[in-house]
Amino acid sequence: MVLSFCGPAKGNGYLWGDPVFQEAGLCFPFVPRVILWYNKNMRGATFSLATSFSKRRLLGAVLLFVVLAAISLGAATLRNALTTHPVFPIQIYLAGLGSQTPLLDIPSQHQYVGGAFGISAEGGASTLTRVIITEIGSMNPQDLANVHIHYDVSSSYCSDKSFSESDPTFGYPTTFDGSGKALFTGSIPLAASQAACLYAVLDVKSTALNGQTLDLAIVNAETEIVASGNSEVCPDVHNPPPDGQLMDTCPQRTIPGLTTLRLPPPSVTTVAGIGTQAPFLNIPSSAQYVGGTFRMLPDTGGTTVNRIIITEKGTVRADTNLFGVRLHYDLDTTAPYDCSSETFSASDSTYGVTTSFNSLSKATFDGSLAIGAQQAACFYLVLDVQGGAGHNDTLEVEISNPASEVVAAAGSVSPSVAVPINGTTVLTQATPVSVTVSAVGTQASSLNIPSTANYSGGAFRMITDSGSATVTKVSVSEAGSIDEANLTSLKLYYDLDTSAPYDCLSETYNSQDALYSDTATAGRAGNIVSFTGSVNVSTTQAACFYFIFDIESAAQDGSTIEVEIANPSIDVSVSSGARVPSAVAVPINGTTIARRLEGIALFVSSRGIQTSLIRIPSSAQYIGGAFVVSAGSGNAEVTKLVFAEVGTVAGGNIPRSSLYYDLDRTAPYDCASESFSVSDSIYAQGSGTGTESASYTGTVTVTPTQSVCFYMLVDVSEGARDGDTLDIFLSNPAQDVTASSGASVSPSTTVDVQGTTVLSPSALPVIPEGGLIRATGDIDVWIVKYVGSKRFKRLILSPHVFASYGHLRWDDVREVSRSTVDSYITSDLVRADGDTRVFRLFPSGDTGERRWVKTADAFNRLGFDWDAIYTINSVDRDAYIDGLSIE
Repeated sequence: MVLSFCGPAKGNGYLWGDPVFQEAGLCFPFVPRVILWYNKNMRGATFSLATSFSKRRLLGAVLLFVVLAAISLGAATLRNALTTHPVFPIQIYLAGLGSQTPLLDIPSQHQYVGGAFGISAEGGASTLTRVIITEIGSMNPQDLANVHIHYDVSSSYCSDKSFSESDPTFGYPTTFDGSGKALFTGSIPLAASQAACLYAVLDVKSTALNGQTLDLAIVNAETEIVASGNSEVCPDVHNPPPDGQLMDTCPQRTIPGLTTLRLPPPSVTTVAGIGTQAPFLNIPSSAQYVGGTFRMLPDTGGTTVNRIIITEKGTVRADTNLFGVRLHYDLDTTAPYDCSSETFSASDSTYGVTTSFNSLSKATFDGSLAIGAQQAACFYLVLDVQGGAGHNDTLEVEISNPASEVVAAAGSVSPSVAVPINGTTVLTQATPVSVTVSAVGTQASSLNIPSTANYSGGAFRMITDSGSATVTKVSVSEAGSIDEANLTSLKLYYDLDTSAPYDCLSETYNSQDALYSDTATAGRAGNIVSFTGSVNVSTTQAACFYFIFDIESAAQDGSTIEVEIANPSIDVSVSSGARVPSAVAVPINGTTIARRLEGIALFVSSRGIQTSLIRIPSSAQYIGGAFVVSAGSGNAEVTKLVFAEVGTVAGGNIPRSSLYYDLDRTAPYDCASESFSVSDSIYAQGSGTGTESASYTGTVTVTPTQSVCFYMLVDVSEGARDGDTLDIFLSNPAQDVTASSGASVSPSTTVDVQGTTVLSPSALPVIPEGGLIRATGDIDVWIVKYVGSKRFKRLILSPHVFASYGHLRWDDVREVSRSTVDSYITSDLVRADGDTRVFRLFPSGDTGERRWVKTADAFNRLGFDWDAIYTINSVDRDAYIDGLSIE
């Protein structure tokens, strides 16, 4: 029993205001801060005193107590009490603090039950080593798991403490036994007047029953709390003292309040239409984002969306005119989870697979998308509009009944009424890309009868007003007085003008320009000839078409040539989705007069290909190919030639050049039977070298049965840069070639030996005949061959073709520099073994086109090199599709 004498220093004594002791009537107001411990196990009246006084004051207090005791109990009783009972100076007390949490979910993990058990030490230091907690509610304690105790140590009887996950734990996690008890052993040191604040944390299993209660208690503190040292747990006291009925100071203690277990309400995923549909979509169009989003937001916990059905409610026939229907999605993880922070991107993840609308205009998507407790899913609808959709048809999308048409793995989906995305999308026939056809420049004033490879002068220009288009056919009309039968070998070349203002004025015709078509595929319809090909034009890329032809000797002197596109809307064909709206004729300005040559006429051409590489430095290097001067009639002497150089090498790095020649006296007098040799005659040393042009003055006779084959040799100085290019040509033979006897020279257009020569200080790697090369970092594999000084390469179309050559191995492919690959002349001429037909190839990826060069005349007329022809196997030949023949 504890007797507390609470004196004037109110509140200082231990147990001041404790209801247990107030109810027992054990608080005496006349003794300041003196505590008498009367132990329930005493067999008499042994007392001990605890006070904060000094020993002298304590002795006085004891004497005072003895006096009082003698008065009240009698001297004999006091003497007996002082000699018969042992002493426990440290007392351990228990209280239930705070309140349990009112609800816990079934199931749930690591749940703090609420409140605390407060265990205090009075009269000295002690260590708490064991606690047993009992579950006394209506639930089955076996439905609780992972029970553990966190604790704080407080000097204010736990009023200054609260539970935290970071609090230390007492003992180890455990479970309740069959009696509903959980045992914890550990060590919590407590100084005098300190309390341990114990917090219960546990898991609720899914087997727990809805509505049952959880109530934690320490049922018998005297046996279920163990503390070290000379201490006693919850000693009984006499009420009233000294001989009144013994009273338990620690009856069964619970944390106030009951905790009810509940099954949490199922989550509800709410579907909403956010944003607005796109106002218009084109007919036809693909991968079109309809606009807006369907938002799906769980209210508690999370869920997984397994199915979404979207309905189209507009006037468009969805099942036949809306294809490629797909759902993309984002996850919005930013409050308020309304998808306003997310936007559609074609790279967003897709939900389910691409589908289409059925006959009920419904598109079903099956997938699996987990949406967390603090997330919203934002779904975007993307589709293709087919050409069959009607102009001004409408598109309106909704989820007609989310409660049944959105399937979630957990909980329900609301609402049960239609959820549309606001707005209506109108489907409109897209305004087609318009291609404008115009003419630039002026026709040549006159051309000779007969003459070949004549450039009409000027150009037809084609450009779009928006987007891009492919020009697939061009029909050219001749409106002059010449009999069109005397215009032969018709060709259409082109340049691409990619520099603003894209008017073709920055481009000029060159025989090396790309060939659009060299065959009049549609034949002649009166004065119209049609060319088919493929060239792309756009708002920033104009095509500049040049008309080339021969004039036959039967043409009438003085007849006129006037070329035009008579009706562009018919005569120019473009790819689907584009149009040529104008039907107004587009002529090239001016009129060309065909004049019969009186006297001697010379014609200049070229053959062969420039050598691919010349060393830096080097001297007397043959550039390859030949310039051919032939006579149509009469004899004349060639007395001067002026060549231009348009490569990247500076003129000063070509300090010296020479012109040699052969005479070809074998029909057809085209120099094909001749080749350069250092023993050939020298025509002249170049003057004006060191600049971008050089003139050569000499004398050599040309006759109808004797053509002259001119070969250019150059010196390259050390100042040339690695990778510089050398390109030699005659800009305008009519002016750049001078002949005696009043002979005229044609053509007036550029004559250029094919190819470009690269200058490099590096020696070429030694690659054998039939060797395989590939530029570093590239995938194209080439096979090489040599004919004299000529070095050719041919692209192997595909791995399938490669494998068809049994002797070729991938291990033999040699990686070389890009400049080495470029030093070889690209050949696109082949014939299959055992097949006399020669094809010109047009590779593109793993497929390509082959065009049969039907005659030797066509082969020579186009300046092809017989040495460039590769012999291939039938697999290689048949890997190409057939194109139009070349005649």
